[in-house]
Formats: sequence, C-alpha cells, structure tokens
Amino acid sequence: MLSKLFKPFFSEAFWSMFWRYRHLWDRKWPEGYTNEESLNSPHRKLILEAVRQFEPFENLLEYGCGPGANLALLADRYPKSHFVGVDISEVALRMAIKRPNIEYMRKRPEGDFSIFLTDACLLYQEKPWAFFDAIRTYGRGYVGCEWHDDNGPFKRRYYVHNFKKRLAGCQVRKLTWDDWQDERWSTYGHIITWKR
Repeated sequence: MLSKLFKPFFSEAFWSMFWRYRHLWDRKWPEGYTNEESLNSPHRKLILEAVRQFEPFENLLEYGCGPGANLALLADRYPKSHFVGVDISEVALRMAIKRPNIEYMRKRPEGDFSIFLTDACLLYQEKPWAFFDAIRTYGRGYVGCEWHDDNGPFKRRYYVHNFKKRLAGCQVRKLTWDDWQDERWSTYGHIITWKR
C-alpha cells in the first residue's frame, strides 16, 4: 500500500523536475559540482582514464552534464577536441564552466559523436533505451560512471541497469569505497566503457 502511495516520488518524472528546478530551493547547487573537491573527485580521474582509450577523438557529448565539471577537465586535456554538454537545467548550463571548445545546450544535437559520456545520470531513468540506441547508432563509444548490476534492471531508490545486456561487449569496472565514499556507489557504481 505505501509503495503505491509513494510511487510518484523518486520516479523518472520526479527526478526530471528535481534537476530542472533544483535552483529554486538550492540556489548554489551548481557550485558544489565545480569546486576543487568535486573537480578532484577520484571518480572523475577514472572517467578521464576511460576516455583516454578513445584517443584521438574528434568530439564528445556528455548527457546530463550539469555545470560541466567533467567537460572542463576533458576540454583542458584535449584542447583540439570539441565537447558538447546537454542538461535539462538552464541554471546549471548558465553557470557551467566555460572553455572555448565546450558548447552547452538543452537538447541533444543530431549527428555522430566519437564518445557519449554520462556520470550519475542514467540512474534517474527507468528506461533509457533511446539513449542506448543513440550510443549504438551515432557513437564510436561510451563512457559512463553509473549504477550497474548483472541482475538489473531494478530499483534501489534509483535505477540500477544491466549495461552488459544493453551494450553487448562493454567493460565494467566496479567502484571501490576509495573511488566514491558512499555505500550505494561502492555497491552499484561502475565505470562502463563500450567501443563500437
């Protein structure tokens, strides 16, 4: 009975509204994603290492980029590559870290990308099948820091997906407590890489 009552909470629609309008009750939330501590987070270093597997690459699209912490680090490392960040929060995009080789937008542009990237984004989506289709259709590869389990998909407040099932041949590396000091992330968190 209670599960039915609370089903609208923590649903995909709930999280979409949460991130779109978070600035109304937490005006400085983007700053928490772009401060020194966040930029030096161990999981971001793992993302950079995973992207290195695709060198050289022309462009990269990060879906759910927020204020662009990953993109800024990548843009500094790869000044000749083009980066596109997509997010539903206009405030995060307005406050995003600027670099000459980063472009921010609200919707995914059409066309091919060398790499698709997500970081703690697909765990808010119950059925991200269209995103997986886009990766397979347009991308040379994918790098994600997401929640994975071989028995997925299922829900543990957020959505835990089976990336091995959705992206056949992908590689998964489980995060440790040192990578992300959170019980849920050290249980379900993985760096996922997939190459066409």
